[in-house]
Amino acid sequence: MSSLLAVAAVALSAGTAFASEDLCTGTGPQKTADEVKAQYEAQGYKIKKFGTEDGCFEIKGTDAAGKKVEMYVSPWTGETVKTKTY
Repeated sequence: MSSLLAVAAVALSAGTAFASEDLCTGTGPQKTADEVKAQYEAQGYKIKKFGTEDGCFEIKGTDAAGKKVEMYVSPWTGETVKTKTY
């Protein structure tokens, strides 16, 4: 029974470590939400939702080709650090 609890504890701690992973870290001045929105809109993205998650700006919408996209953007660099397309 104790080995089962140990396996469960390891599995839970691994899930917690992954969930709290910060994709966006940095130092110095950060870009504003308006700057990042304008940057991506100028590239043809249509932003439906904009927020923050795990230290990143999170953008949900469509790309220039009309595909649904979810992106995580560094507030320090304005660069996309993770993208999902649907």
